[in-house]
Amino acid sequence: MPRLLQTIFKFVFFLAIGLFFVWLSIKDFNAKQREEIIEYITAANYWLIIPIAILLVISNILRAARWRLLILPLQYHPRLFNVFAAVMIGYLTNLAIPRAGEISRCGVLSRYEKIPVDKLIGTMIAERAVDVLSLLVLLLLSVLIQLDVVGDFFFHHFLRRQSAGTRPHHPWLFFAIVGLLILFFWIVIRYFSHLRIYRKIRISVIRIGRGFRTVLHMKGNIWFFIYTLLIWIVYLVMVKIGFYCLPETQHLGLKAALAVLTFGSVGMMMPTQGGIGPYQLIVEKILTLFSLQAKISVAMSWILWIAQMGLYLVIGFIILLLLPLVNPTRHDSAKT
Repeated sequence: MPRLLQTIFKFVFFLAIGLFFVWLSIKDFNAKQREEIIEYITAANYWLIIPIAILLVISNILRAARWRLLILPLQYHPRLFNVFAAVMIGYLTNLAIPRAGEISRCGVLSRYEKIPVDKLIGTMIAERAVDVLSLLVLLLLSVLIQLDVVGDFFFHHFLRRQSAGTRPHHPWLFFAIVGLLILFFWIVIRYFSHLRIYRKIRISVIRIGRGFRTVLHMKGNIWFFIYTLLIWIVYLVMVKIGFYCLPETQHLGLKAALAVLTFGSVGMMMPTQGGIGPYQLIVEKILTLFSLQAKISVAMSWILWIAQMGLYLVIGFIILLLLPLVNPTRHDSAKT
């Protein structure tokens, strides 16, 4: 199959998956409720896009500076703007073809900084390893500080309460779920280790472990972790500001913002354009746990997604136009 047809097929396939999840998120609403959701979205305070845009740029400058720390030990010294541009173009690419952004950003930086792509891919794996582990830590933190909310979620959606007066003991419910997950993974390792998919997952986990060890042993790793912490703090503030777009969500605090950020990030990682579909479905379910009406939760999930993806689209295209102007000739980093 020609490469162009492959690209078109991937675009359509992943978009179809995303639209299916979008349908899942709104299928239980009638026509009037869907109109109200659209009214909430159109009536949102979009002036708040300005501070969100500033924070989004700051977060990705931090991400670029962090990635640059991993490149420096390779004896290459790329310009921070070029690293930032590669990161933004990577996000732009993901809006078309999911998971292609990681490779495209390595390609962009290789082109303008003369760094071998295979070396950049190694640094990218290390960076992603820290992102995955930090997200897991934040997910656990979000659950632990909101056991009552999470307990209600599992109680209503999985345990199917038998009587109105019966409630679970939330801490024990949490540890029971953790125990079941451990048992599940033990069964998978014990009886399904011969399967190809298991071997692929195992290789991915090994790569993540190696990437994390690379960060731990690199010079200046303290700054790497400081940048990582600052990135997540900026993300959290962006979500909190997003809540002020609607009067009905302005009361939501940092706990709700952390839950939306962490679980929403899982949705963003799904193989659809910008996480469309899974992100809305997950964020909707999370926000309803904080006593919001379902239609408001759906509207806020779309507002947060539109703000982020719209900014990545606009800023990404601007960077795409600026990059050749800033680099009239391909910048050749001196290898020392």
